[in-house]
Amino acid sequence: MTIRTSSYGKRGASLRSSGRKGVEMSMAMRLAVVAAGLILLAGAAGAGVYGISRWLCHSPFFTVTGVTINGCNRVSEETILKLSGVKPDSNLLALDLDTMAHSIETHPWIQSASISKKLPDRLEIAITERQPVAMINLDRLYLLDSTGTVFKKVEKGEKFDLPLITGLSVAAPEQNADGSANVDTKGSTNSGQAFAGSTEQEQMERILEIIRRASSGTRTLGINNISEIHVEQGDIVLYTSDRGLPLRFSSNAPVKLQFQRAEKILHHLYSSGKYKKIAKVNLYYGSDTALAKLKQ
Repeated sequence: MTIRTSSYGKRGASLRSSGRKGVEMSMAMRLAVVAAGLILLAGAAGAGVYGISRWLCHSPFFTVTGVTINGCNRVSEETILKLSGVKPDSNLLALDLDTMAHSIETHPWIQSASISKKLPDRLEIAITERQPVAMINLDRLYLLDSTGTVFKKVEKGEKFDLPLITGLSVAAPEQNADGSANVDTKGSTNSGQAFAGSTEQEQMERILEIIRRASSGTRTLGINNISEIHVEQGDIVLYTSDRGLPLRFSSNAPVKLQFQRAEKILHHLYSSGKYKKIAKVNLYYGSDTALAKLKQ
């Protein structure tokens, strides 16, 4: 329109000379209009996306009609379903999977939970339960898993065929109403670290190594032949299940070396018929020596 008006009468030249300014202004205006249009379009699109998202999260088409739960052994599927918070009218798209997994993991027997959506209407929950490897005596008996986490107190009537750990000067974890310990996956409690001191932590790591080795394959010193693991003056004293023979693991030598010695000594004692004649065994009596003391 600016170019068209500049062709009339005497002002043509001046308008012609000012035509470029008119064109420049027109381009600026056009850019402003385009920008405003894009903003409006984006706003409309955003409102549309929000509206669509809101509709999808309330659409009966995505109502959860089935939940598959895998990994349950000690914990019932009903308990997992209750902890997940899924209701018969829950919309699959509206579910917060992280919140659901965290809620499930509050159960003392649950180590981790993984949840996935299967469109349009199914939910899959996979859980990993804690595997107790020992009981530990604090203010009372608690269960300990393979990570060294104290996760549940042993209730009256519960029986576990597990080694008993004694002699660790560790504060008992605070308890929830369901008997679980207030711990995270790294073994800390509301009162601080379950094994706060470096010495206690190192001892626990050595105990767990003994348990792992005893649980691996067929062993002369198998996990079923360990009744108690006692911490004494920095050393670890293991008592056999069949007659309570003490095997002392020194803190001055690797667990692997001493465990291998323990198996060789036990094999020799069993095969030679001398097992019942031994009072105790010191697995590290010098770099290349173990000491078996005879009964008086």
